Amino acid sequence: HKIFNALITDVNGKIFDGIPDAERALSEVSAGGKTAVDSIFDTYIKKPSLELQQKLPWVKSILKDNAGVVDFDDDWLYTLKWESHNSPSAKEPYGGAYTGIVGVFRDPMGTGRGGKIISGFWSFHTGSPMYDGELNPELHPSQILEGVRKGVEDGGNRSGNPTVTGFVYFDEGFIGKPYIGVGASSVIPKEIAGEPGWEKIIEKDDLAIVIGGRVGADGIHGATESSLEGGKHISAGHVQIGDAYMQKKVQEFVIEARDKLLFKGVQDFGAGGVSSAFGELAEFTNGIELDISKHPAKYHGLIPWQMMVSESQERMGLTAKPEKLGELKELAKKHDIELTVLGTFNDRGKLFVKHGEMPCAFLNMDFLHDGGPRFELEAEWLTAEERGLKEPTITSVDHAGVLRKLLSHENIASYNYIIRQFDHEVQGGSAVKPLVGVDEDVHGDASVSRPVLDSFKGIAFSTGENPDYGKIDCYNMALCNIDETIRKVIAVGGDLKQIPLNDNFGWPSPLPNSKNPDAKFKTAQLWRAAKAVADGSRAYATPFISGKDSMSLDGTIALKGGGEKRVSAPAIVQISTAALIDDVRYCLTMDCKKAGDLVYVLGNTKDELGGSAYYRLHGALGKNVPVVDAVSNIKLYDAHSKASKELVLESSHGIYRGGLITHAALVALAGDLGMEINLSKVPNENLTDDKILYSESAGRFIVTVDAKNQKRFEDAMKGNDFALVGKVTADKKLRIIGTNGGVLVNENVDVLRKSYHETFDGELNES
Repeated sequence: HKIFNALITDVNGKIFDGIPDAERALSEVSAGGKTAVDSIFDTYIKKPSLELQQKLPWVKSILKDNAGVVDFDDDWLYTLKWESHNSPSAKEPYGGAYTGIVGVFRDPMGTGRGGKIISGFWSFHTGSPMYDGELNPELHPSQILEGVRKGVEDGGNRSGNPTVTGFVYFDEGFIGKPYIGVGASSVIPKEIAGEPGWEKIIEKDDLAIVIGGRVGADGIHGATESSLEGGKHISAGHVQIGDAYMQKKVQEFVIEARDKLLFKGVQDFGAGGVSSAFGELAEFTNGIELDISKHPAKYHGLIPWQMMVSESQERMGLTAKPEKLGELKELAKKHDIELTVLGTFNDRGKLFVKHGEMPCAFLNMDFLHDGGPRFELEAEWLTAEERGLKEPTITSVDHAGVLRKLLSHENIASYNYIIRQFDHEVQGGSAVKPLVGVDEDVHGDASVSRPVLDSFKGIAFSTGENPDYGKIDCYNMALCNIDETIRKVIAVGGDLKQIPLNDNFGWPSPLPNSKNPDAKFKTAQLWRAAKAVADGSRAYATPFISGKDSMSLDGTIALKGGGEKRVSAPAIVQISTAALIDDVRYCLTMDCKKAGDLVYVLGNTKDELGGSAYYRLHGALGKNVPVVDAVSNIKLYDAHSKASKELVLESSHGIYRGGLITHAALVALAGDLGMEINLSKVPNENLTDDKILYSESAGRFIVTVDAKNQKRFEDAMKGNDFALVGKVTADKKLRIIGTNGGVLVNENVDVLRKSYHETFDGELNES
């Protein structure tokens, strides 16, 4: 948080190189004659989102509670929150991910007056599970991957909450420190006894109550060690011990107590434990007095500061009137959880903590929240040319062979084996599953859930991320990620009218020291990425309602031959959404439906292979990273939504990592049908066959249309870049014709399916 609120100065005057002039008019300041930004959080995340909140009545709470809150229908609201559990997962993968997923459940649970969890999400960023290089980490990436997978499985499944969407991404940089993302959503009544359900109400003399688990020595220094780089110095003691069954009881208690009007404020115990939970709630009244000795403990011997900062799990803080205490205790007994009063809220301007009669802490509230030191950082942007990046020359391409390699590439291949161990059906609201198609074995664009079972309204959950783009330019990476998560929602039948976003920054350390010589460049990357978040949010009218930053994705790792090496992860900006779907009965999936349907490509294909999976397959990075044209994309997405609502689309799928060739194959795989595509028909900028096939230009779809609906579809798409490029066939062959009329690919779908599943799915590939 200190980095996001730092004063950052552009030392070489290049911070906005390559960014359109029209996008520069925000609130950068001048520092000694140089361009500077005073808090990238305030400037690029908070300010644009609050501006949009004033224009969008469906936005109820932004960036001030445990999760963002938006409208669902006349009676309900829903929330969105993602965070990460990186250091704990690096040290103890199972426990780190387990407490990560159950911990993030408590955020939407503790938002407003309390929410019912409706979904969980995940993202695993580790080194390749097949890694066999010079590094010799304490835990091999395959151990970390399996540990975090099992942790999310047990934490999610045992909580009775559906785990509906997620993804994996592998890069050697994450051997230094993995990035393990977890997220959740809940529903909250729009109104509770005539008061807004999204607002906490805490008043002087209210009781400060802790419910749920007991405090122990586990999780001490969780917040501080999460801010450190990885290495041998990280302790196992900062990893919490989770108990999903206890949390399930806490969840049921919170909902029943809320509906009985027994409290008006609820807060999860996350980073910092009691200190942060009640320290944050005390802002409402400007003071609190606590007796930490009253907190139930797991065992004897804990000293006061440990009890104050421990992050032991399954605990929530409540605020209630003294006259409600008796009913709360009876309800706690019914749900078999402990409930203890630790103190009272006041307006004395102090956080006063004692242990019995012994004073332990006496801090000014203003110092507690605003008294920290201010970072001042320098940013030095280096262009792609200055870093020696250029487009590679690749000749003699066997396109069928490349396609098979792309489908089996670890960042594209199926990870059915992970998805199938997460329960996405519990609670009965799953409408579009995470795996789609005839055999339900292909990863769809977005999952759709119906959280209120007497309504057909739904929520589409999706994420967008490609760290390889950031290796070229983090500005365009972040914009592409915003566009990708929006496009995934559009692909399943959504529209642009209500798309809230969540940003998760994962960054190698930008703090200067002798072991971090490129710190200024990393700071410049962060600045440009944050600016893209603002530009994308404004362009698409999609406010960021919640988010989380995780710095220090670096680690010092032993080498197999002796010695050590400092390893930094690639910068990531994971963009997630929970977008409103008017009627889940009319959602689309990506699988082509029947032979004879027409195949269209929507959107323009450009010479944008920088950071592509195709280049990575050939050991190259490139320079021409995809550039988002939000104006054209919005027009196209509106037309797509119109066609979807008029029921003239049979299937729809975005074109993402791997390009047109990869995603055409996945559409055919999902439908278990063939497809013929003529590259000479694909909208493009006079490109060669390989660039048409492998470009990862943003804003594109591949859709199928029943021939009888051809005119209606084309009428809906008028004024956009789109073209009829082929048809669905019954022969289960993917046939791609080059611009000169020659056959570039003629592969059996079953062969491609084998490639798609062979990397991770094992026995799932045997049939």
